[in-house]
Amino acid sequence: MSREFYREFGRKSSNFTVVNDCYFQNDFLINSIEIKSEKSLSLISSRNEEKVHLQDDNFKASIFIFCSYFLYSIVNLLGKYIGYYYPEVENSTTNLIRGLILVLFSHITWYYQKFDYLSELKKPKIKLLLLFIRCFFGSLCNFLLFESFKHMRISSSFTIFNISPIFVSILSVIFLNGKFTYFDFFSFFICFFSVCLITKPSFLIGVDDDGDTPLGIMISVISAILSAIAMFSNRVISKDFHYSISIYGMGIFFFFQSAFILPFTEKGFSSYNFTCFCISLVLSSIFFFSLGLFIHGLNIGDPIKVLPITYIAIVLNQFYNSLIFKQYSDFFDYLGSFLIIMINVLRTVMQK
Repeated sequence: MSREFYREFGRKSSNFTVVNDCYFQNDFLINSIEIKSEKSLSLISSRNEEKVHLQDDNFKASIFIFCSYFLYSIVNLLGKYIGYYYPEVENSTTNLIRGLILVLFSHITWYYQKFDYLSELKKPKIKLLLLFIRCFFGSLCNFLLFESFKHMRISSSFTIFNISPIFVSILSVIFLNGKFTYFDFFSFFICFFSVCLITKPSFLIGVDDDGDTPLGIMISVISAILSAIAMFSNRVISKDFHYSISIYGMGIFFFFQSAFILPFTEKGFSSYNFTCFCISLVLSSIFFFSLGLFIHGLNIGDPIKVLPITYIAIVLNQFYNSLIFKQYSDFFDYLGSFLIIMINVLRTVMQK
């Protein structure tokens, strides 16, 4: 039977699914297969699509992740600016603004794309549950990260938080049959080691600093685990939902979590001024695009291959610290930054 027969017959019958033409090229085996049922042919199609997807998109995903974390570094810069010059401002107020912006921009996106977002609620319950986990944990891990800053040094907390890509890779190997090569392991080790060189966490290098408390370390570890679960859940449902649905869900949870926490804070909105409000608007707008790029990158790429690029944010934040906040940088800062850049440039080139 020829491919033309399958194509024509598939149009007339609802009992068959047509395999894309690209799968017939130079493949005598598929040309000679007799179509017996929709289930068997759909299985052939999905396996071929998954194979092509994993082979072709890791390079593009790496670019998306890099652009995402470049923007995310600017978000961190603006957040640090508020914390540095307006320490009385509560984190919950900024996160509440961020939630509102994510929700607003998602609706604007749906309007211009003429996207029926209500149809997403008709997906299977298990997928909706994974979407809930992705959005709830994705927002909660940010709250816990900020909370850990109160109980330990920011550098130490962020170092622990950056073990989340390793957790995602482990989950991908266990549940998605991901392949964790020696080079992948080496890349994660170099990136985490470089982060330690830059941030110099006292709980690892043995510096006498009582700023890192056991409570802070515990909160940071939980935050990293929740972040990993959120990213892994996003990977599982990557083909089932529009990328903006996750952004919208995170915005909802940002808003309600902040609204719940604010009444229990010391100052609430009373310390919020017009300057902080404007910075929060810019910060939240950039975060929307950063999150969209990150989700899209995870959707089209293998987390094991692309997540080490997230460590680039450490290098960028170190650059901002030296250039803007005039904080001292030593040899280990430059060495760690160099190692992170080199290992990720090498990985990105290998994905091409």
